[in-house]
Amino acid sequence: MGNTGWNKSSSSNINDPSVNSQSTIINDCVRISTNHPDGFYFTGDTIVGTVEIPSTLINSSNRTIPSANKMNKTRLLIELVGNAVYSAEVDTGADSDGHALHDVNVCRRQFTVTLESNQQEEETSLDTIVSSISITDSGTDDKNDSMQQSLTGKFTVSIPDYLPPSLNDKNYPHIAYYLELMLLGNSGSSWRGTDLRYQIPLYISSRGSHIPSMIDRNDLFRNNINRHDIQMTVNLTHTYFHPGDAIALNITYINPQRRYIRSINLQLMQYFLVANDIGGKCLEEKEWTFDTDTNTTWSGNEQLQLPTKHLPASYSKTTVGTTTLIQCELGYHIVVVLKEKGLLTEDLRVIVPVEVTYH
Repeated sequence: MGNTGWNKSSSSNINDPSVNSQSTIINDCVRISTNHPDGFYFTGDTIVGTVEIPSTLINSSNRTIPSANKMNKTRLLIELVGNAVYSAEVDTGADSDGHALHDVNVCRRQFTVTLESNQQEEETSLDTIVSSISITDSGTDDKNDSMQQSLTGKFTVSIPDYLPPSLNDKNYPHIAYYLELMLLGNSGSSWRGTDLRYQIPLYISSRGSHIPSMIDRNDLFRNNINRHDIQMTVNLTHTYFHPGDAIALNITYINPQRRYIRSINLQLMQYFLVANDIGGKCLEEKEWTFDTDTNTTWSGNEQLQLPTKHLPASYSKTTVGTTTLIQCELGYHIVVVLKEKGLLTEDLRVIVPVEVTYH
């Protein structure tokens, strides 16, 4: 039948938080730790973390930190921030390509906490996301040795259920989340003389849809036919998958006119929508190539592999935003393209949607 084999390209692992760790040291002085070492969280989860700030850092802001039993109140502002960046068509006179970037805030929840030595004091807020924070003196017995003193605090942050997943890609559109911590002065403003504002990147995903007890048989296959009466059918054994699963496919075609078939290409695609900006990424690609295949029927089996780490679950279209409302959506599908020999353009395409879930 002239099958010369298939070619496999390297899969693309998305949302790789290689820059984040459970214990983050910033400028060799501020240590921020969270309960998930890789920064990956589900919507509805709680972030539990600790902050350690040497008193010498605050002293460098031309302020004096007295001994623990006389320490002034210090406040910490914690914000969970999410921003969506997308491009939109504008007047062609605005820039060279007629597009402009838009930055929309999809989440901003903050809470101000007062820190004291060996005490816990909280200021409530309608947007409270921090349930508890306290400060202790980790210095030595020599209270005059401020070089050895530090402020340590614990915090918890609740992630809302409705947030769209992280899309941490250099291309547009994308959605990025981070946890921002900032020390406040007694007047409520940030400390002067140095920048005491720190950001920890987060990677957020929903858990996805629950797998139904009964799967519609019509969801397990798709087919299409072209102008030369070639009919291609793509069959699945499942429609719901977990990160790291292999998606088994059976591809068949009927070729009544005995046309020359050049290749069949398979792509596992992630697609996403932010406002009116649509993006996509190929997670894995495979291909069958043929030399003189003119058979009237053909069938083949193959597998496409979902990435294991930090793969966001499928996310149905939802309207989000704090001031400007935009629509966000994330999904997955398999694209199978059959090409006839001698034709420069693709001739027959079948798209099969799949669901990624953590349930």
